[in-house]
Amino acid sequence: MKRRLLLGLATLSAVCLALGLAACGDAGEGHTHKGTFSSDADVHHKVCTECGETFAEGDHVYSGSNTCTECGYTIPETAGLEYELDEETDTYAVTGIGTAGDADKVYIPAYHDGKAVTKLCESFSGYDFEELYIPSTVVNIECAITYRNSLKGLKVPDSVTELWGVAGNDALESVTFGKNSRLERVGQGSLSYCPALTSVNLPDTVRLIEGHTFEESKIYTDKSFWTDGLLYVGNHLIATDETVSGRLVLREGTRTVAEGAFPSDEGITEIVMPESLVALHDFAGKAIRSISFPKNLELIGVNAFNYIEDLDHITVESGNTFFNDGNGSDCLIETATNALLLGSNNGRIPEGVKKIDRSAFYGCRSLTSVVIPASCTVLDAPFMHCTALESIEVAEGNPVYQSSGNCVFERESKKLCIGCKTSVIPTDGSVTSIGQSAFFGCDFETFTVPSVVTKMEQWAFAYCDNLQTIVVEEGVKEIAEMAFCECPALTSVEIPASVTEIEAMFYRCEALTQIKYGGTMDDWKNKVGRKYLGVRGYSVVCTNGTIPAEETRS
Repeated sequence: MKRRLLLGLATLSAVCLALGLAACGDAGEGHTHKGTFSSDADVHHKVCTECGETFAEGDHVYSGSNTCTECGYTIPETAGLEYELDEETDTYAVTGIGTAGDADKVYIPAYHDGKAVTKLCESFSGYDFEELYIPSTVVNIECAITYRNSLKGLKVPDSVTELWGVAGNDALESVTFGKNSRLERVGQGSLSYCPALTSVNLPDTVRLIEGHTFEESKIYTDKSFWTDGLLYVGNHLIATDETVSGRLVLREGTRTVAEGAFPSDEGITEIVMPESLVALHDFAGKAIRSISFPKNLELIGVNAFNYIEDLDHITVESGNTFFNDGNGSDCLIETATNALLLGSNNGRIPEGVKKIDRSAFYGCRSLTSVVIPASCTVLDAPFMHCTALESIEVAEGNPVYQSSGNCVFERESKKLCIGCKTSVIPTDGSVTSIGQSAFFGCDFETFTVPSVVTKMEQWAFAYCDNLQTIVVEEGVKEIAEMAFCECPALTSVEIPASVTEIEAMFYRCEALTQIKYGGTMDDWKNKVGRKYLGVRGYSVVCTNGTIPAEETRS
């Protein structure tokens, strides 16, 4: 009986809440709110005539017309605006202010010619107006409200999911989002260069804040908005300054770390992320050796780890459904795709990983050996600047890749994808080309490219700091530009006559003063002419003489 009574009371409470019942008065007795709608151009609400509470608050709701279906407010549409129909969505975008350029107040309609208005696109840049009203049908504001206007406050309707341009407004003081905002993305520089901007209540729904969002706006330039070297807007970490160093503990409640939030210096040694964090788009600090990812993290940006290198340990807290650490493999793996996003010096690539992202193990200078599992079918130059790497193998049964001579190459295309300091390119025909960034940052002094290779792609041997001598045997036909860029110790190069075209392959190889060429002087001049190869003042030793350095200066 008691159980039935409790269930009945619970059901009654739920119904009361749905109908707007609320407690008031000293006795705490419930009553039904009563009142009539009050409206302005942005929102509507009611005030209870019995208890004075505000209820039924929210953006206007439009369905098929410019009159709110809940409160009856009608948008006084500004005449003369320009529209463009998106045939794919069958909705309109406001693309220009048209003949309404002198209006002080601009009202965007919810519907135009019977179709919803869902986007503001490059609409009002350079026009001076004081007020702008945006209906709840709009979901995207893109480069629309920039420069010259006198707008002091902007109310963004809850419907907007992407904000891409409210920049360069001298008068703008506040940007306000409703409590039911669905905003997910703030585009690059969207709220920048607003010298009066001091109030922005970014909602917790935001998952991506791109770089330079508040650059040169008062909320960024005025240090009174910063605390302990950190700038937060709402629950989002926007930036850190040069005073931040050592162990950094992000405050509880942090939802997003914006792009470019951390400096690319070596001052930060540890970053502690709270359980509240759901989106991570930057994580800087070359001195960081260990990372622990919280259990509620849902999204990691593609450039989040640009300045991380030489990691020793990676863990993901138990219970995270989006990422895992491969059961203690010291790697960060996206669960849904089985893509390995970040590796470490102690990383072991577990079976089941399907893809290893570009630069995943970048700068892991203590990593000595790697085994690519049979499950991995996508590799994108993941081991750049792994200077200690000397053993690379592919597990048996891999359908895409195989290994030999500490080289990893594609079975079908015969392209060498990954090399290391001990690599010897096989000459049995299993390799015919060297792929992009294959030996990027490898630690060797000499290397020979055998004649079975016909093509070398961009950055094939880039950033090999200790590379002194490279011999390219006769038979190689294509060497892409930047193939040997940023090799500061390179002094001796042999290029065969078989190369059909010679581009800027030696960019910033400042020690290179001589090239040995397997063809004649005329052949070299015909192929190179006055092209800049990335280094100036080198001589070319040909089969019938030497082209002096004075003649190779471009």
